Amino acid sequence: MAGYVKICKIVRERDDEDLRDVLVRTIEKFFDLFDRAGERVTGRTDEMIDLYHAISSGDDGEDVYLSDGLWLSSDGMLHERGR
Repeated sequence: MAGYVKICKIVRERDDEDLRDVLVRTIEKFFDLFDRAGERVTGRTDEMIDLYHAISSGDDGEDVYLSDGLWLSSDGMLHERGR
């Protein structure tokens, strides 16, 4: 038996809406999200700085280990450098 992944449920918002149009929009949205999933985060954001302050253990400015070799610095930048 082959495995599969269910990724969405397609729902028409109106009865007169063309199902083909709904399907095309859904597929386009999926591949847009899929293509962007591998993009690296390069810029810093205020949210990342807030996250750093929320999970850091003090005011020493040391980078915080997140997971899988990814570290967060006090300026909100992400760095890959191993565990």
